[in-house]
Amino acid sequence: MAKYTVEQRLSRCTMALMGHKKWCALSGVMLMGKITVSDTMPTAATNGRDEIYGRAFVETLTDPELRFLRLHETMHKGLRHLTTYAFLNKENPRLANQAMDYVINISLVDTDDNEGFIVMPKVGLVDAKYRGWHTKQVYDDLKKNGHGHMSMSKEEGTSDGFDEHDFDGAEALSESEKEALKKDVEAAIRQGGILAGAMKGDKNRTLEDVLESQIRWQEILAEFVKNVTKGRDNASWAKVNRRWVASGMYLPSSVSESVGKLLVGIDASGSTWSGNQLEGFVSELIAIANDCMPESIDVVWWDTEVQSVQSYKPEDYAGMKLNLQIQGGGGTRPSCVTDWIQKDGAGAQRDYVAAIMLSDGLVGDDWGNWGACGAEGTLPVLWCLNQKGITAGVGQTVYIEETN
Repeated sequence: MAKYTVEQRLSRCTMALMGHKKWCALSGVMLMGKITVSDTMPTAATNGRDEIYGRAFVETLTDPELRFLRLHETMHKGLRHLTTYAFLNKENPRLANQAMDYVINISLVDTDDNEGFIVMPKVGLVDAKYRGWHTKQVYDDLKKNGHGHMSMSKEEGTSDGFDEHDFDGAEALSESEKEALKKDVEAAIRQGGILAGAMKGDKNRTLEDVLESQIRWQEILAEFVKNVTKGRDNASWAKVNRRWVASGMYLPSSVSESVGKLLVGIDASGSTWSGNQLEGFVSELIAIANDCMPESIDVVWWDTEVQSVQSYKPEDYAGMKLNLQIQGGGGTRPSCVTDWIQKDGAGAQRDYVAAIMLSDGLVGDDWGNWGACGAEGTLPVLWCLNQKGITAGVGQTVYIEETN
């Protein structure tokens, strides 16, 4: 029987998956980017768009194992692992890689359901404990326990899985390329769903969740704040860190030119907030503030005008409490916030490194003039909305759900 080349096997593998009822929904994402074969790549890798396969490694795999590997890389792309969890990679690359693999592999194994059309390579990481978990949850669990529950031991320790994660390649993408990639992934997921419907195949619920903010909003909020308040790498005894004085500890304050002021704008128009959404958000914000220590936080209540402002300094964060009494109640006009930023009481522009806006998103076409609010261009803004199906016309959008 003729032996197929690695390139031919990958093509045959892709066609087989696209024609299979359980996996056809992944076709759109599967066909994104370029696929190359390398003589130097130890296993396989993706940068979130393109895939690369090690020739020698693929030659050791059976067809079902290669199909599993192809789906594994596809899921990395569809879940936007390489861009969403870059901050975890910077903290601990090994645990970040393991956490992402655990999430993907248990999903693939469960979907196959012992059919055998795909088979996980022996060095893969899988644990039923992580069924239904998000990557950050798995990462925190691995970190807490010091190591993961590996499926196969190595002579030097434990398995790191069967693929590499090209975070450097993902980091090399420009912001416009990352935004374009995000839109391409979303479009590919929708296309896959349409194909699955036409073929009477199964939709992939894991990837479709991406379109409904599959990543926990708390993680997106934390990453946003950390990215815009980078720094605080140096310590200075010129000013004692007042945050710890009450505990009898005298520590130096942090010094960094890159840490700035953060604006949090809360929509106070009528019955915008219900349940415990607002309380959950505030609790998360306080925890993040104590971790990232921005220079200051201004909490602005707004409707058609800025109604009131609560200001906090780093020494306030440890015992930070917000007045959650809704102040306002008129219409909804986000541009009142950007107007307020551009002109303070003395006629100058207020200086912020980023803004977080909480709203129901029922603002029509008025998302504010953020392009005029940044010191060097557009002010980064994260919209935390409590209405599904709405995407802000500027900045990043995340849906705030009920919080325990």
